[in-house]
Amino acid sequence: GQVQRVYKGIAQGFAVSPFLANYLLRDIDEAITKLDVVYYRYSDDILLLGPDFEKAKTILYEGLASKGLTINPKKVTPIDADTRFTFLGFDICGRDITFSKSSMNRVKKDIRRMTKTRKGQDKRSEDVLRRIIRQINHKLYVAHLQNDREFGWGEYFLGTVTTEADVRMLDEFVKDHIRHVYTGKWNSCSNYHKVPNDMLRRCGYVSMVHLWKLRRISASLYRNEVRMHMA
Repeated sequence: GQVQRVYKGIAQGFAVSPFLANYLLRDIDEAITKLDVVYYRYSDDILLLGPDFEKAKTILYEGLASKGLTINPKKVTPIDADTRFTFLGFDICGRDITFSKSSMNRVKKDIRRMTKTRKGQDKRSEDVLRRIIRQINHKLYVAHLQNDREFGWGEYFLGTVTTEADVRMLDEFVKDHIRHVYTGKWNSCSNYHKVPNDMLRRCGYVSMVHLWKLRRISASLYRNEVRMHMA
């Protein structure tokens, strides 16, 4: 018959999390941005770099304590600026920014799922390729296109990653899996002859490297290209 209080955190990725973090940490944000530091925060993920790091850290810890909040010491990692680290799905080392291992694994898992062939499926058909490419395009690029305040996978990652080699590698991974749907073979030279890049483009595929280059120049150029060829 007794009332029990149960404290439960907000689930990871819950839509209200960034809003609550912005509301609670606004004054801390304002105080830290006046210091000589680079300060990035998304929800409760924070990155601090610069000469006034210790001052910023003090403001952060004291500010949180005044609100009854604490930082989990197990999730705090001090690093040098030239040390490779992971933040918000990116692997960062100096000016080199690429996909984190978990981000890369996640998108590859999605591609494998969308290109998984079923027994008895008529694979050697351009209609099948069009359908699969349409699914991939929607997942990576089109899903959030109608809302300028939201970022889909392509806008989020291709607008930040700086290493062309990794974008090109992922692009080839996607094309290899699409070709496998048509030929039923892996890593075969004949795949490139049976399903050349021209055929992929005819079925709606747009090079990820091409989109990456556009997104690096301008978000509007990227969105216009996606709308023109995919939406």
